[in-house]
Amino acid sequence: MSAVWQSGLSSTDKLVALALADHADDAGRCWPSVHSLVAKTSLSDRAIQHAIRRLRSYGVLVIEERYGRSHMYTLTPQPRSPPNVVHPVPDSPPPPNVVHPTPERLSPRIIKESSVETSGRGTRLPDNFVLTPERKEFCEKERLDPERTIQDFRDYWKAAAGSKAVKVDWNATWRMWCRREAGFTKPAKPQARNDDAAWSEAKAAAKEIGFREPWPQESVGAYMTNIKLERNKPPSRVLDFKNVLKRVPI
Repeated sequence: MSAVWQSGLSSTDKLVALALADHADDAGRCWPSVHSLVAKTSLSDRAIQHAIRRLRSYGVLVIEERYGRSHMYTLTPQPRSPPNVVHPVPDSPPPPNVVHPTPERLSPRIIKESSVETSGRGTRLPDNFVLTPERKEFCEKERLDPERTIQDFRDYWKAAAGSKAVKVDWNATWRMWCRREAGFTKPAKPQARNDDAAWSEAKAAAKEIGFREPWPQESVGAYMTNIKLERNKPPSRVLDFKNVLKRVPI
């Protein structure tokens, strides 16, 4: 970033270069979206794109275009800096051969690039958010249709506006979406039989035990339940009055 401050760029180009340097790693590489650069610099989309083209023509920026993903930018502000020419002192001894430990402290670090770039500030749903094997496996564990679920997920968040559509971790958002959809998708309860065959069966059972006719608003399920209750009732004790009178003394 200090090299960008010392470069002879215009104010707009230097502001865009500083925004790129803020995203860059030790090797000067970064892949921010135009939306994030607009938020950082308060410039318009067109001004950002013009500045990136000028930085590329100056040799300050190398752009690697990637299909379906944000471009990879590499900052090289040295070409516009004055050359640092060092002349050795005549008859000076050779420099000592100092061997530094491996890896060198200032050596470039190898960064494993994830399929979805995230930052602490959050981003909108990236264009490269697709149905990976890991996301498909998680969706199938929740007993959902992966293809339909990813289409609904992308359409919803692409159409959302404002801060609601900005997330820090889209993979976590995907898992929460699948869990919520699995909670909404419940197996339908079997409906009670209410057809002619069920009524015929219920009326035959009622006639067998001498039960009443169904009420006008009574469903076939409720009628069958009442028939079962009536069938399971204990038999009532009926007194034989003739035998009772014989035993009573007159």
